[in-house]
Amino acid sequence: MNEYGEEWFYGTSDQAGVFEWFIPCHVKGGGGEAIFAEDKDRQQFLDLLAELITRYQAICYAYCLMDNHYHLLLEIPKANLSQI
Repeated sequence: MNEYGEEWFYGTSDQAGVFEWFIPCHVKGGGGEAIFAEDKDRQQFLDLLAELITRYQAICYAYCLMDNHYHLLLEIPKANLSQI
C-alpha cells in the first residue's frame, strides 16, 4: 500500500491456479529533473518498452509519459517485472 492508501500490486488467479499480476508503475527522475528532453527521447523509450513487452510477454494497457516521470499499467503473466 502506498502513502495514498492505494494497493500497488493487483493479483488474480484463474481456476487452474495461474496467477497474473496487474501492476501500475510510476517512475520519476531524481529531484524532479526531466527524463525526457525531446520527443525523440519519448519515442526511444516507447520503442524499448515495446521490445521488452514482446520479449517478456507482458501486456501494456496504458502509459503516460511526462517530462519528469512516466506511468505504466502492465499485466505481467509470468511475474517477471524485474526483467522489464
